[in-house]
Amino acid sequence: MASGSLAANAFLCSIHHGALKTAVELVVQGRAVFWTQLARLSSPFDGLSLPSYTGAALEEEFKQLIFRLRIAFDQSTEDQSPHIR
Repeated sequence: MASGSLAANAFLCSIHHGALKTAVELVVQGRAVFWTQLARLSSPFDGLSLPSYTGAALEEEFKQLIFRLRIAFDQSTEDQSPHIR
């Protein structure tokens, strides 16, 4: 089970049991774990910004991918917000 789905399941379970504060805390913690793990992935790519064209192109592609992943993750958590109401 992925950490994102674990956090989402914990969030929904807390909502189901009326523990709204706990639900918010769990989803925030799940996001923190996700972004911490994602940030660790970028460290091997630090050398991509070397003066070569290939390194610069790979660095830019990686940054765009990270940006798109963040948007997708934010949208996936927003899609769950109707369950709160």
